[in-house]
Amino acid sequence: MPVAHRPSDRIAPIRVDRVLRLTKTGDSCYTMGRMNRLHSQEQQQRAADRLLSLHEAFTEDAEFKACVESLAEGGNATFDSVWGSACALLCGSLAKQLPSLLVVVKDLKSADNLLDDLPTVFDAAVDRFPACLPRSSNSLSVDLEYGDRLRMVKSLLAGDQASIIVTTVDAIMQPVPAASALQGNVRTIAEGDTLDVDDLAQWLVEHGFHHTTAVELPGEFSQRGGIFDVFAIDWTGPVRIELFDDEVESIRQFDTGTQRSVATLSQIEISVFESPNETFDDPLADPEPADELPPAKDHLPTARDTGHLADYLPHNTVLLYVEPDGLREQADRTMERAVNPGELFGWDDVQQRLAHLAAASASAVTSGHLGARFQLPVD
Repeated sequence: MPVAHRPSDRIAPIRVDRVLRLTKTGDSCYTMGRMNRLHSQEQQQRAADRLLSLHEAFTEDAEFKACVESLAEGGNATFDSVWGSACALLCGSLAKQLPSLLVVVKDLKSADNLLDDLPTVFDAAVDRFPACLPRSSNSLSVDLEYGDRLRMVKSLLAGDQASIIVTTVDAIMQPVPAASALQGNVRTIAEGDTLDVDDLAQWLVEHGFHHTTAVELPGEFSQRGGIFDVFAIDWTGPVRIELFDDEVESIRQFDTGTQRSVATLSQIEISVFESPNETFDDPLADPEPADELPPAKDHLPTARDTGHLADYLPHNTVLLYVEPDGLREQADRTMERAVNPGELFGWDDVQQRLAHLAAASASAVTSGHLGARFQLPVD
């Protein structure tokens, strides 16, 4: 059913879904809408440029400006007629006007759709704050998701953040390490440092790392001669420390498949957390083969994680709740199916922790509005 629009003297409706439809080609490249029918690279580039400039169709609108001004001053705003790919267009337009945007969507599918659409209309940095998988899931996947979350909060703590962060209800209900835990359990190693590898190995084991023959997964380390490999849980790949006697001669990130170096580093930062285990492995004992390692339980979110994403967000971050009524319903379902609901933040608690930030809502059809209001001219 067509969406009602304002009078014709306003800006013309934009057929966002038509121009933002994405399909994957065999070489994993994205084509937009009907771009696969275009015959020249120049035509494709013009089409891509037009998509990136779509936001200009309404960023000069007085009501949209009023919404942006309200949010910039810490107020509220409501966006109506936001459906399909129009959500990406709205997010990109807001991110061009505001310092930082945290977008909260219902579930993983909604997040994937938004992240697929955003590069078409927004050409700056976009990041995802994922939810950890259940404890019963494959330990590698759990480690990877937890590592992504840890990487995100460390970046926020350092003042380095993407223009848009996309997250889900499940993700924002899960705790993160407190800032004090992040800052208090870090070890920095730089070229030229004197390094006691036995002390480093003991420290890693005491914080849940596994001594193995070959490093493949987050939370593992290995030692042979003057080479010490380690894969911290918030890293995208393992690092090899080469020593001359007890001096760090080089630090390189390497590929686990080829063992080849992919980057040279001047220093690394290893973040660990207190292990819940009372006994530890002997770091000098024979390493366990990678396929016999126990599940990486130490790298799951537990009651030790008492912080929340809100603790790390800059004060000028703007929240965008997409279909807010559906978010609460999703939160209720999450609590109902949680094995340990006490380890999660309830939806009311989440909103309370984020209450100091400017907030906007985006819906296909709004039941009411708070603060300034803008209806997207899309169909």
